[in-house]
Amino acid sequence: MSVRYGMFVVLAHLGLLVWSLDLLEQLWIGAHRRSFRGLLLGTSLAWFGQQIIAGHFVAEEASRYNDAWSRFVAGDWTADMLRYVDPDRDHAEAGLAYLRANGLLLKTTN
Repeated sequence: MSVRYGMFVVLAHLGLLVWSLDLLEQLWIGAHRRSFRGLLLGTSLAWFGQQIIAGHFVAEEASRYNDAWSRFVAGDWTADMLRYVDPDRDHAEAGLAYLRANGLLLKTTN
């Protein structure tokens, strides 16, 4: 899930923007300082809000994936596993058998 790294990109953008504030102020902003700072604050809040919303949806999706995978490993097969495990049940079971045969499946206790 590459979206999990989006927060680092947003922080980098904000860092570059803050780092360049003095230069922007000298070259471009001038008399419009107050409106620029408001625009900067609004943009920063929008980026932050986007990260909160994206993080919420990513956490929900990861939870659904983990739930489906746990049920599949326990021997259950439901329609949602076509999306979260594998669209082909036989292929998924062959992969699970391979993981078990080679000791690659982590054992968990609940």
